[in-house]
Amino acid sequence: MVENQTHCPACGAELIEKELKNEGIIPYCPVCNEYRFPMFNTAVSMIVIDPKRAKVLLIRQYGRPFNILVAGYVNRGERMEDAVVREIKEETGMTATRVRFNRTKFFAPSNTLMCNFTAWVSDAEKISPNEEIDAYEWFSFAEARRQIKPDSLASDFLDAYLEEFGVIPLEDTGKKDPLAWEEISCEHLIKDEWIDLRRSAYRFPDGSVFEPYYSYSRRDYAVIVATDEAGRYICVRQYRQGIRRVTTEFCAGGLERGDGKQYGPRDISRVEDALAAAKRELMEETGYETDEWEHLLSIPSNATMADNYGHIYVATNCRKVAGQSLDETEFLNVLLLSEEELKEEIQSGEFPQAMHVLAYLLFKEKGKNGI
Repeated sequence: MVENQTHCPACGAELIEKELKNEGIIPYCPVCNEYRFPMFNTAVSMIVIDPKRAKVLLIRQYGRPFNILVAGYVNRGERMEDAVVREIKEETGMTATRVRFNRTKFFAPSNTLMCNFTAWVSDAEKISPNEEIDAYEWFSFAEARRQIKPDSLASDFLDAYLEEFGVIPLEDTGKKDPLAWEEISCEHLIKDEWIDLRRSAYRFPDGSVFEPYYSYSRRDYAVIVATDEAGRYICVRQYRQGIRRVTTEFCAGGLERGDGKQYGPRDISRVEDALAAAKRELMEETGYETDEWEHLLSIPSNATMADNYGHIYVATNCRKVAGQSLDETEFLNVLLLSEEELKEEIQSGEFPQAMHVLAYLLFKEKGKNGI
């Protein structure tokens, strides 16, 4: 007999087990002469993100001493996406402006199908929790994984999201993927303040060993899809030594570090916040500023050879407030492009930075979906 379903919901008679062709053993009511398929509750669980700061919301409820995700039951006849928006508004007072489905998992103790979503809020600074929430805190992605209740449904959802979208490295979750390689030797060919260039040997999953593989460490950076008050894209022209020519691209720049290096652990207090870096770079390279910022994605820059991440932001309704303030190694001009002009730059190869093209496509997808 299906757990939590022992009596007929229509007449109250005790159910029996009966085989149904092509379905297997199904609860059956001998009084109604009807099969009673398993019934369960439906609830939504939300990874609530403040895109302006790239932070995740964790809460505590009902006097329990651990952090979990915001969650709630779906009302009869309610769309799950609407339940996400409603629960966030009811429990936190915030408005979810973008919602994306992640995955589901059955939670046997309460006979509930939990449906997990990511929800981006536009007014995190206005959070006002109701009486259901004892405490709350915003965490970085890596810190949220460490602070959430371990071995829980909430941690399963959060870990899966972080792994799938590359927000934190897979190894940081403490899980061993059967396809993972094992590094058995590593030689640092160059290790100075600028780069850590390595030559490694790896053991494959079948036990064989191969070398050399080359990889390097550089600092994380921010890419900004910026538009001015007229809707024009704020771009820059500068020389790129890798392909030995001048190119058009979005404003971008590295996250500054307090240890004087151009690489190293990213989850330390000495590393500049990604949003702060984006705002600084836009101002320094172009003289533009705005209060309208949104985080689109953080993703490995070159997963085959490098361990740094690119943090993609959108800045809209930017206004010119100052001149450029360039570093001694920066020589660039500001260029304002219409939609058609930017598309032409991309198609012609004049806008060749892969991460910047990705940023543009994500921005357009965001606008197409109205989120």
